[in-house]
Amino acid sequence: MIRRLELHNFATHQDTEVEFGSGKNVFIGPTGSGKTNLLQALDFAFTGEVPQANLAELVADDADTAEVILDYVEPRTGQNYRIHRTLTRDADGKVVHECSLTNLDNNETVKKPAPVQRTLETLGVDSSVFRHVVHIAQGSFSQVLEETQERKNTMDRLLQISQLEGAYQEMGRQGGPINQLELRKHRNLEKISGLQMLAATLDSEKVILERIVEERERKQSMLEESKKERDRLEKTSEKNLETLSSLQNIEEKIMFAKSTLAASSDQVRTLVSKLYSLLPQETCKDIEKQTFTEMASYLDTLKSNLNNLQKEHSHLNDAHRNALQKAAEIQSQISLLEEDKRKTSNHLVEIQNYLGGKGEEPQIECDKCGSILTKEQWSGHIKERNETLQNLDSAILELLDKYEEHKALVNSRQKSIEEVNSSTKKYENAILLVEQLITQRQGLEQSFVSKKQFEVEKVKLANELRILLQSEPTATDKEVVDQAHNLRHRIEALRKQVGDLENELQRYDKNHLEPQKKRVADAEEASNQLKRLDPEIQLDEKKISLLQTIRAALREIQPIVRKNFTTRISKSANDYLSKLYGGSEIENFEFNEDYEFFVTRAGYRRHANRLSGGQQVLASMAFLLALSEVLSQLDFLILDEPTTHLDTNRRIELVAVLENLRRVPQLIIVDHHPELFDAADTCFQISLSPQGHSQLCQQS
Repeated sequence: MIRRLELHNFATHQDTEVEFGSGKNVFIGPTGSGKTNLLQALDFAFTGEVPQANLAELVADDADTAEVILDYVEPRTGQNYRIHRTLTRDADGKVVHECSLTNLDNNETVKKPAPVQRTLETLGVDSSVFRHVVHIAQGSFSQVLEETQERKNTMDRLLQISQLEGAYQEMGRQGGPINQLELRKHRNLEKISGLQMLAATLDSEKVILERIVEERERKQSMLEESKKERDRLEKTSEKNLETLSSLQNIEEKIMFAKSTLAASSDQVRTLVSKLYSLLPQETCKDIEKQTFTEMASYLDTLKSNLNNLQKEHSHLNDAHRNALQKAAEIQSQISLLEEDKRKTSNHLVEIQNYLGGKGEEPQIECDKCGSILTKEQWSGHIKERNETLQNLDSAILELLDKYEEHKALVNSRQKSIEEVNSSTKKYENAILLVEQLITQRQGLEQSFVSKKQFEVEKVKLANELRILLQSEPTATDKEVVDQAHNLRHRIEALRKQVGDLENELQRYDKNHLEPQKKRVADAEEASNQLKRLDPEIQLDEKKISLLQTIRAALREIQPIVRKNFTTRISKSANDYLSKLYGGSEIENFEFNEDYEFFVTRAGYRRHANRLSGGQQVLASMAFLLALSEVLSQLDFLILDEPTTHLDTNRRIELVAVLENLRRVPQLIIVDHHPELFDAADTCFQISLSPQGHSQLCQQS
């Protein structure tokens, strides 16, 4: 039902707002006042197009944009919707069309109709029904009686016959429900043949599984027995193994001590052999027999002797240096005397040469007065010079004797120093060797003590092992150890046996038990699937049969539904026609199952399209009112100039019929005869202003 219509710059309507009421809404106005534009706005709002009109022409001449806003109550849900369409015209005359659909109850925009012509379908109304039934264009009422295929299809959709046919076609199409069930049934039947072969092996596979399980239990039993024996031996022989391990450790220590003793003894012998070249033989023999403590005492003696030698060496060095210094002093004195002797000899040679007439007079000073000697004085001084030379020779000889004595003393001291150095080196080397001997002897003695202790501990452990193993008292230590080793080997063999059995059990499970369980499970699953598939196939067969029955019913029920509706529509149309067209000229109006229109006139049955123009208008109107009365989805009808081709008497009868009409939810009537106001529930007067704009006025 239409509630409200708002127009802006739409054709002749600049700003027009219409509030529609229920029942009959009558618009009266002269030709050209804009009545048809109102109906075009309704067409445009619902379908997005206007028959036989260019959308660009609907925009007012003095505007670029036109708007149509329509509020509508959807009859199926009772929800309120707003259709808003806009036309924008550019300079080239092209128009852009935009549309939105809003649910006014929750203020949410409905998915935009695409294309905009499908707004009616969004609201649940078919567009062909709107064109052929809801709104019959001005002067086209007689076309309602035309029997074209398009109009017949429209009636099928209006009476929902097409929905029944669509359901019939949908159920029978490839991929439809019946076809899907047939395919599933066929697949299940194919499965059954394979499942039957697999399920048939179930008993034999179970027998094989029982044998495999028995064999596994036997292997499991062997494993458990081996584990028990292993645990028992490990528990009872834990102390034995500990003692044996301790005994082995002691034996290893004894062997290590022996090797250490041998190595240390060799080292001691080597070190002593080196001492023979440094110390007296008897001393070396004594050292060889000494303990490391005695060696340490002798080492102190050696160090004391070395210290004394070092002191003696220091004294000898001092005496040697003094002797060297004294010899150097004597040598210096000899050099001075020899220099004096040389000078004196030279003077004598000069004087003798002069006196012999071979040289110049020497300038020789007197040793006593310092004056230059005269020739007469030289002879006396020659004697003195000779005496001086003799004295110098004597002194030089004396100093040479002293020099030789001191040189011999230096050599003696040097020899003593060398002897002390040699002894010092021997003592230092001997001390190093003795220190090494002490270390080796100490290690040797400790290893010997440890060896003795280990041997005592070995005897003790062997006795403990003998008691633990309950060996014969006469059994040797080796026999006892062998017995303990055998026990350990037995445990190790059991451990290996347990590991091998566990691995074998795992391989047996993987290679035999698990695959066989899967084969049994597969056979059981096949058997279970067979049990499930039989009922499924039977159920699918029932469903297929039922759907085929329903499908056949959908085809068979169509004529029944069509006849039911056409009978009711014919009865209602006859009632309306008798009121609209008084007298007995038209006796009966018939609308049959083939959607054909017949009338009985003067006793003859003929097609309704053979009636006169006015009679066709009245027959069409009766048919439309009957449709609106019988079909609930037609909640409004638009009657455009229904008085066309009607004389005054027929208009009066039409007004009377419309006045008493109560079963049509909403009628929108546009006409130019004011007497239609008598039948109206809501009256509108429409006119054209001097500026060419439509003006709408609601009458009380």
